[in-house]
Amino acid sequence: MKKMLSFLFYLIIFTLFISSLLIINLGDWFSQRFGIKFEEIIYTLIMPMKGADTDFFQSAVSYVFPICFKAIVIFICIILFDFIFLNKVELILYFTIGKKLKANLNFVSFYRSVTFLAVISLFTYSIVYADKLLALKEYLQLRMSSSNVIEDYYIPPEIVTLTVEGKKKI
Repeated sequence: MKKMLSFLFYLIIFTLFISSLLIINLGDWFSQRFGIKFEEIIYTLIMPMKGADTDFFQSAVSYVFPICFKAIVIFICIILFDFIFLNKVELILYFTIGKKLKANLNFVSFYRSVTFLAVISLFTYSIVYADKLLALKEYLQLRMSSSNVIEDYYIPPEIVTLTVEGKKKI
């Protein structure tokens, strides 16, 4: 059970870690390649792309893959370190501070707590960084707000007369 919880812990950490790296590196790639905001990226992805260059996806993968591959290798080494060495050693440090205060520190729990906080910090940083590059917060605010432009300025076609000066081109 203990190994299963440890595996689940590292699976969550791994997912957050890779997500963070993808967010940071894809944000960099979008910024360098296009220099546009997230709203414009979504619009471009949704629109039909007949005749458009579709190499951008391959370019994104080739930009992000080497960085993520190195990170995966490092993360696998960290997991192996935990499962091979830390699970076999129970290292508890005992502290005495003053005459009355005694404390103990389980090294494995401390190691995992620091790892968890580091990955959560990286994930938070990646979201803030992507927002700074792509204006995600602005996009979400625009998507969540409603507009009454059509209701306020709609003119029925029956009451509008269009006139054109000169010759019409058909």
